[in-house]
Amino acid sequence: MKDARKNKWNECMLCIERVNKYASYENLAEEIVEDAINDIKKLIDPSESLSAVAKACLLSSGHEWAKEIINTRYLTVYL
Repeated sequence: MKDARKNKWNECMLCIERVNKYASYENLAEEIVEDAINDIKKLIDPSESLSAVAKACLLSSGHEWAKEIINTRYLTVYL
Protein backbone atom coordinates (compact mmCIF):
# COMPACT_ATOMS: atom_id res chain seq x y z
CA MET A 1 0.00 0.00 0.00
CA LYS A 2 2.89 2.34 0.75
CA ASP A 3 4.16 2.00 -2.83
CA ALA A 4 0.69 2.72 -4.20
CA ARG A 5 0.49 5.95 -2.19
CA LYS A 6 3.96 6.93 -3.33
CA ASN A 7 3.04 6.27 -6.96
CA LYS A 8 -0.16 8.33 -6.62
CA TRP A 9 1.83 11.18 -5.03
CA ASN A 10 4.39 11.10 -7.85
CA GLU A 11 1.67 11.05 -10.49
CA CYS A 12 0.08 14.11 -8.92
CA MET A 13 3.43 15.92 -8.67
CA LEU A 14 4.05 15.33 -12.38
CA CYS A 15 0.70 16.96 -13.18
CA ILE A 16 1.51 19.92 -10.93
CA GLU A 17 4.87 20.32 -12.64
CA ARG A 18 3.20 20.25 -16.08
CA VAL A 19 0.82 23.03 -15.07
CA ASN A 20 3.62 25.15 -13.63
CA LYS A 21 5.90 24.58 -16.61
CA TYR A 22 3.39 25.35 -19.35
CA ALA A 23 1.06 27.89 -17.73
CA SER A 24 3.47 30.72 -18.49
CA TYR A 25 3.30 30.02 -22.22
CA GLU A 26 -0.29 31.30 -22.32
CA ASN A 27 -2.12 30.29 -25.51
CA LEU A 28 0.74 28.21 -26.87
CA ALA A 29 0.37 25.55 -24.18
CA GLU A 30 -3.21 26.05 -23.03
CA GLU A 31 -4.18 22.54 -24.12
CA ILE A 32 -1.28 20.98 -22.19
CA VAL A 33 -2.28 22.87 -19.04
CA GLU A 34 -5.92 21.87 -19.44
CA ASP A 35 -4.92 18.23 -19.91
CA ALA A 36 -2.80 18.34 -16.75
CA ILE A 37 -5.65 19.91 -14.78
CA ASN A 38 -8.06 17.27 -16.08
CA ASP A 39 -5.59 14.59 -15.00
CA ILE A 40 -5.48 16.16 -11.54
CA LYS A 41 -9.29 16.22 -11.36
CA LYS A 42 -9.31 12.49 -12.14
CA LEU A 43 -6.74 11.84 -9.42
CA ILE A 44 -8.84 13.59 -6.77
CA ASP A 45 -12.16 12.13 -7.87
CA PRO A 46 -13.74 10.50 -4.79
CA SER A 47 -14.27 7.26 -6.71
CA GLU A 48 -10.55 7.07 -7.54
CA SER A 49 -8.41 4.94 -5.25
CA LEU A 50 -6.10 6.95 -3.02
CA SER A 51 -7.71 10.25 -4.00
CA ALA A 52 -6.87 11.57 -0.52
CA VAL A 53 -3.17 11.14 -1.32
CA ALA A 54 -3.57 13.24 -4.46
CA LYS A 55 -5.43 15.92 -2.47
CA ALA A 56 -2.68 15.98 0.14
CA CYS A 57 -0.12 16.33 -2.63
CA LEU A 58 -1.99 19.30 -4.10
CA LEU A 59 -2.31 20.97 -0.72
CA SER A 60 1.37 20.51 0.04
CA SER A 61 2.37 22.04 -3.30
CA GLY A 62 1.77 25.54 -1.95
CA HIS A 63 0.04 26.66 -5.14
CA GLU A 64 -3.23 28.54 -4.73
CA TRP A 65 -4.53 27.14 -8.02
CA ALA A 66 -4.05 23.61 -6.62
CA LYS A 67 -6.15 24.45 -3.56
CA GLU A 68 -8.81 25.95 -5.83
CA ILE A 69 -9.09 22.70 -7.76
CA ILE A 70 -9.68 20.78 -4.54
CA ASN A 71 -12.18 23.28 -3.17
CA THR A 72 -14.17 23.89 -6.32
CA ARG A 73 -13.32 20.92 -8.59
CA TYR A 74 -12.42 23.35 -11.38
CA LEU A 75 -9.95 26.08 -12.04
CA THR A 76 -11.35 29.44 -13.03
CA VAL A 77 -8.07 31.25 -13.60
CA TYR A 78 -4.78 29.82 -14.74
CA LEU A 79 -2.11 30.72 -12.23
